[in-house]
Amino acid sequence: MSFQATDGRYCRKFQINTERKVSVGVACKQAGYWNTEILLAADSRSADKQGYQPASGYSQAALDAVLDDLWAGVAYDPAEEKVLIQQAWR
Repeated sequence: MSFQATDGRYCRKFQINTERKVSVGVACKQAGYWNTEILLAADSRSADKQGYQPASGYSQAALDAVLDDLWAGVAYDPAEEKVLIQQAWR
C-alpha cells in the first residue's frame, strides 16, 4: 500500500518474506531517500504456506500508531502508484 503522509511525503507499507523471518514496515521518501519509519519482524515458522504473517504476529499497536500518525487518509491505487514510480516519486 502506498499513500501520501500528512506532511506530503510519499510512503509505502511493505512486507518482506525470508525463510527465517517475515518483516512488515513503513518507509517514506524524503530528500530523495527512503527512510524506514518502522520495521517489525516475526519468526517465519508462524507464517502460513504463502509466507503471510498475520499482523497480530507483530506489534500491531506499534504499526497502527505509525500509520495513524502518517496517513493522510488516501491510499494510491495501482495505476496511481505506477505513475508515481515512473516519475521517481515526484
